[in-house]
Amino acid sequence: MNGWSEGAIIAPLFAKKYLDMVDALILCGYSNMNIRDLQKWQCSKIEGGNELLEKCFSAIEGKDDEWLMNNMGLMSEWFSESIIISQAIMIYCHH
Repeated sequence: MNGWSEGAIIAPLFAKKYLDMVDALILCGYSNMNIRDLQKWQCSKIEGGNELLEKCFSAIEGKDDEWLMNNMGLMSEWFSESIIISQAIMIYCHH
């Protein structure tokens, strides 16, 4: 399932309600949250999300790219850069 723009908010809600109809989510939308807050919000919507979130954060901090690629489809550098970019966007938006 793809979620573009506002669909990036709607798609996870649909997936939660109709879990058996969704194999994967691709969310493409702007968020004014940093990546950590966004992941916390997304994982709070799924069963077992808190455990996944803890593993993900641990893998990011430990640069466990093999686990991240197998489970999240991205590498630790992407998450680290996303945090920097989102902080820069937040600073720019507030000036």
